[in-house]
Amino acid sequence: MEVTFYGHITIDEIDGETMIGGPPNYGGVVIADYFGIRPLVITSCAATDVTRFVKETKDKLQYIVELSKETTVFRFPKLGHENKMELLSKASNLRVIIPTDLAILNPVCREVSNNFINEVRSISKYLAIDIQGLVRTGELGEIKRTNFLKEYHYIKSANLIKVSNYELPFLIEGENLEELQKMLSSMEVLVSKGHEGAVLIYNETKYEVSSPSVTLVNSTGAGDVLISMYAYLRAKNESIETSLAYAVAAASSSISHDGVPHSMPKDQIDNIAHNLLSRINKSTIRNIIEDLKNYYPKNWETFFEQKNSDVNQKTMSTNNEKTNEQTQTTQDISNELNDLDPSNKEKEGISPD
Repeated sequence: MEVTFYGHITIDEIDGETMIGGPPNYGGVVIADYFGIRPLVITSCAATDVTRFVKETKDKLQYIVELSKETTVFRFPKLGHENKMELLSKASNLRVIIPTDLAILNPVCREVSNNFINEVRSISKYLAIDIQGLVRTGELGEIKRTNFLKEYHYIKSANLIKVSNYELPFLIEGENLEELQKMLSSMEVLVSKGHEGAVLIYNETKYEVSSPSVTLVNSTGAGDVLISMYAYLRAKNESIETSLAYAVAAASSSISHDGVPHSMPKDQIDNIAHNLLSRINKSTIRNIIEDLKNYYPKNWETFFEQKNSDVNQKTMSTNNEKTNEQTQTTQDISNELNDLDPSNKEKEGISPD
């Protein structure tokens, strides 16, 4: 199965040190490690960072890179403190799309447009979207969040959306609840509850599982691992229960490491997943919106008001539509390393038993 990630590979500044991050990096590596395939990543960055990005994952990921004046850079005050991060610079918006079996659209700062989502949907058999980068305004400085559905209404065409409990108010509050109910009822909704586990709601049925007890080292990238593993298995027609168990298992395994993408023991994921399968709580729900509100974070009103205030829509729109001059598409950049070829079709991995 061909898998394509859309989103910025990033440079993350954490406690004075820099590391390569970004959802395609975290999610792509776990898919590559577990299933033995090489996903394609479509991203954008400065030419000076291309070799660094590719070199660190050249045996696991393939790339199509749109060259930009800048690379997306985030600053974290401390490992895992995603809610206090700053956006220092932003690469150009993505424009390249290709036909694929599974498209995982995982932006970090609105690097995709509404029409881009629609075009990806039209040539992809299965589309999964993480809304984290759509909730963010994309403005430089401390990360701000805001409602986004009016600008990104094409997410209604996705097979799956993933949202964290901190992002739920920005998905629901202030929206037309009748239209939102219709949209959410037509897709699978994956909710990350952080260290508490995850919830999947589909077709008036809720599947909920708690995370296993693991030593927390760094939670960065765990949500990216969660949606990637779940989407891959669902795109291969695995059951919701199996997909959820393996997704939570992979995410839980990832937080017990230092956050740098690397090989996670397959047997560790298998063991955790097998234990989780018997612990999934399945129930029927009547109203998806009212049920999702149960997973709002504590003091969400204050959090919502603070994050949703002082958001200048004009500035946000200008920032999103801004393009970097002299941006060009560079495909098959792996030739620099004599190792990668985005046109290659790798042997498909084996699904879990």
